[in-house]
Amino acid sequence: MWDYKQIVVNKKKVLEHRYIMERHLGRPLSKDEQIHHINGNGKDNRIENLKLCSNNSEHMKIHGQEIREKKGKKLKCPTCENEFIIKMAQYKYKSKTQNNFYCSRECMKIGFKKGRGKNNNYLEIIKKYNKKGWSGYKIAKEFNLNRKTVYNYLKELNYVNKRPKKIKGKLCYCPRCKTYLPFNKFHKHRRNKCGLRTYCKKCRTQ
Repeated sequence: MWDYKQIVVNKKKVLEHRYIMERHLGRPLSKDEQIHHINGNGKDNRIENLKLCSNNSEHMKIHGQEIREKKGKKLKCPTCENEFIIKMAQYKYKSKTQNNFYCSRECMKIGFKKGRGKNNNYLEIIKKYNKKGWSGYKIAKEFNLNRKTVYNYLKELNYVNKRPKKIKGKLCYCPRCKTYLPFNKFHKHRRNKCGLRTYCKKCRTQ
């Protein structure tokens, strides 16, 4: 408040920029209405430099947009080809396989459907390490990927083991260590038909 100029009107102190806007509009301003200085200088009260905001949240949005423009990164959306701004940290610390950024979720969905958003590196990495016996959780953690994205790719590639486990009496087969082990060597899992995890406890901890 102290950065703004004050003037005396009818023996009362008034903020100059609010008084100028009231004279320009020909009506008194409500308590909720705010005045934004376009060039950022609170003492520059020319009418060309003032913008009326209906409430405080609208005023804060304008300031937030200005900060993003100064500190953010300008990019072009590969779907709609419109320019947009993202946080510098979001761009700097992106995942190892991320190449595209989108202006909205709708554009991202369209991009993924067209195949622009799908990065072939995802498939190659998931194929390679899933064959080595890595779980979806481990792949996502190691390569800084979204866990749901990894699981969706695994489903597309039919790598998810939906078939019931090989069981011999009271022994269960672990495909990673390629041995038959007793049931107590496996964690329980409701989704699998046999009620046990695909890999044994020892293999899952490695």
